[in-house]
Parts: sequence; C-alpha cells; structure tokens
Amino acid sequence: KYYEKTKNTEEYYKKYLTFNQKDYLCWNDLGVVYREQKDYKEALKAFEKAKSGLPENSEIWVNIGLTYQEMDDFTQALLSFENAIKFDAKSFKAWFYRGCLIYDKLKDEEKGLKCFEKVVSLEPTFYKAWHRIGKHYQDKGEEHKSVHCYKKATELAPSIPDVWIGLAKVYHVLNKFTPAISSYKTYLELEPKDKDSWKALGDCYYETLEYELLIEAYKNALDEIENSY
Repeated sequence: KYYEKTKNTEEYYKKYLTFNQKDYLCWNDLGVVYREQKDYKEALKAFEKAKSGLPENSEIWVNIGLTYQEMDDFTQALLSFENAIKFDAKSFKAWFYRGCLIYDKLKDEEKGLKCFEKVVSLEPTFYKAWHRIGKHYQDKGEEHKSVHCYKKATELAPSIPDVWIGLAKVYHVLNKFTPAISSYKTYLELEPKDKDSWKALGDCYYETLEYELLIEAYKNALDEIENSY
C-alpha cells in the first residue's frame, strides 16, 4: 500500500486517503498522527471515520480511548477502552490502558491491579504490566511480591531503566545488598547521571564492606551533584 511505503506524516496519509476513502485502517493511522500532534479534534474525526467502516475493531477503540484520556475526558476514555474489550476480550492493550486509567486517574488501585493481572495472563511478555504490578506491591510494602514482578520485567525489557531501579530499590529494602548492587549497576549503566542511585549504590557497598567501591560510588554522586548546578 502507498501509505505503508511513505513517512508517517499527515500529508502522506491524506494524499493516500484522497484515492482510498475506504481504507479504514489508514484513517486509524491518520488519527494517531493527529493525536501525536495534540490535534484531538481532527484525531477524533479520523477515528470516527475509521470506526464507521470497522465498528468492532478494538485497536480503533483503544486509540479513541487514548485520545479522550489525553483530553482529560476520563468517562469517554473508559467507555472506549471497555468497548475495545467488548469487541475483543483478548486485547491486552485495552486491558492495560483501562487499568492505567482506573489506577492513576480514577484512583481505584485494586480494580486497576486486576486489569494489569489480566494483561499478564493474556500476554505474559508485556513488560509494562509486570512493571506496574511490581510498582503496586512496592508501594504497598509487599516487597517479596514486587521482586517477582520486577524480575519478570527486567527479563523482558533489559534496556528499560525503570524496571532496574524498581528492582534495585526493592532488594535494598529487603537488605539483599548483593542483588541490589547488581541492579543499581545495571540501572546506572543506562542512567549514569542519577546521583541518588549512585548514593544508594554506595550505601549498599557500605553494608557489604566494599569500601573502595563505596568511595567511588559516592564520588560519582558528588560529581553529578556538582554537574547539576
């Protein structure tokens, strides 16, 4: 298809759609472009066009929900995610975004958690859901449950800093200093300017009596503090 061979821009999609008005997935893609530009009015128009031809397409409903969420219209966003699930109960992205909305915006943590658990049952390789579950248990002080989830996330997404710092902090709280050190070091390879994590790494070296490494970690923390001014 023409639009698949061109850049992901409004201009190319609109040119293609001039001759292919019934390519409803392309209308969906155009809506995503508008949403990324924060032109929500045009995004919703494009998604409505896509939905007119594919009313039971869950991906389109998810995109509509994300648009409403960015507009802070959480009622319509939730309804859209629930429509996506109605038409495809195995849409793990619909379950995930529904969970994020319920957990973060509607402040129903338990209901949001159930959505994240549903996600990993449908798609065990979706690291973002494992990360969210791990963060939930970390915040609740249930570190042993949190470790399992963060470890899954690090296995699935080893290049994502957030999963490593989450795992490091949980090990640190559990006084498991050797795996905490390993996790902090991996995180700091990805985010070397995080002064607080250099300090935390030094604290762990203090507990393991590795004083030369402690001094090096604290020095890095001080260097980053100086560089921040």
